[in-house]
Amino acid sequence: MSVKLQKGGNTILENNGAAVEDIIIGLGWHIKNNTFDLDCSAFMLNKVGKIRNERDFIFCNQTEGSNSCIIIDKSPQIDTDLTCFYVNLSKIPPDVSKIIFNIAINEIKHPEHNFEMVEKAYIRIMQNTPLKQELIRYDLEKANHEVTLMIGEIYRYKNDWKFRAVGKGYREGIDVVTSRYGIDFDNYKKIAEKKVEKKATEVDKVRRSSKHILSEKACVLREALNDFLPQIEDAVDQKINESNTRMILDKIFMDVLGYKMEDIKAEQKIQGRRADYVLSFDGMDAIVVEAKKAGMALREKQIFQATSYGAYSGIKWALLTNLETWKLYHIATNDKVEADLVFSVNLLPALNQDDSELLVLISRYGIERKSLLKKLWGEVKALSHENIISAILTEDVINKIRLIIKRDTKCVIDNERIQSVVEEILQVN
Repeated sequence: MSVKLQKGGNTILENNGAAVEDIIIGLGWHIKNNTFDLDCSAFMLNKVGKIRNERDFIFCNQTEGSNSCIIIDKSPQIDTDLTCFYVNLSKIPPDVSKIIFNIAINEIKHPEHNFEMVEKAYIRIMQNTPLKQELIRYDLEKANHEVTLMIGEIYRYKNDWKFRAVGKGYREGIDVVTSRYGIDFDNYKKIAEKKVEKKATEVDKVRRSSKHILSEKACVLREALNDFLPQIEDAVDQKINESNTRMILDKIFMDVLGYKMEDIKAEQKIQGRRADYVLSFDGMDAIVVEAKKAGMALREKQIFQATSYGAYSGIKWALLTNLETWKLYHIATNDKVEADLVFSVNLLPALNQDDSELLVLISRYGIERKSLLKKLWGEVKALSHENIISAILTEDVINKIRLIIKRDTKCVIDNERIQSVVEEILQVN
């Protein structure tokens, strides 16, 4: 069970009485109106509260401490964490007494930007195992006009490591605060920026790691879904009614897609619009679901009710399913309400890896990371027929076609005639 700390509280880093060495420090927050960004940093300090060398300052431009004892990850794939520090306490140099974790506003552009605009800030410690068990958590009660926040620290205590919930804010920027630890912030930035090649390699590593994590999640999802496939096949064959279909869906939402019972809201109504389900996380509605009886033929018009509900309530994603087929739509509310297909996945007779990764995006894990679905939707829009045709008919492309024709046939054809033929081939009205 996780230890919940209040400001100033401290506890030993242990799990069931045993000391832990390989840990993850997770930090998260919510910024009102997304008006600015926050950066996290860690400082390894000696007994007099100073850093020993440049490698003791870990931040976005210098992602590792000496001996890789601390590694920062600004794109973690762990629950709601926005930044993580991977810390191996056994590698921390013996003359380091304390590790401080700070959060600061990145590039203060307006005087009103401060931590009063930050909600739900927290720091937590997890054991670095596949389960990522949370050991300690501190939820910041409130911050005021500060722009830099020391949120927590790990320190040596006799033969143990302990964690203290600090929650101390500063009205000075990170450059002023770090000077207290013996850091010339601007100079450190210049030193770190010279390591461009190393940074590029590390970013590459993070991207590969993210893809690897998505692949792992897909494998776990597919394995869980395999237990349901015989039941889904029987339901489709027997054409069971909508009520029994929903009983199976309820279990799939929880046992395969990872939603908690309180995340699954059935028979939701608002302003005369109805939704069979609304899937949410942490109280935030994310996907509206239209459920049809098992095996029933799905048609585009069937998504209308869910689309209308989503448009009215601000939900951007709508799911249409009959157990066998799962179709995800993006809801747009410009001049009129529209639903555009993002993907369609068929569970029978079996699910392949690519489709499993698509279903991960609508799992609780996926919707907590909004950027994953947004990225897929961006790719779908970019590769739409309209965009491809528009790209082909640009002057640059027509010019290129003209030059290739001239090279290969020795004929000089003007752009207007080429465009006319291209439009005819593409059947452009």
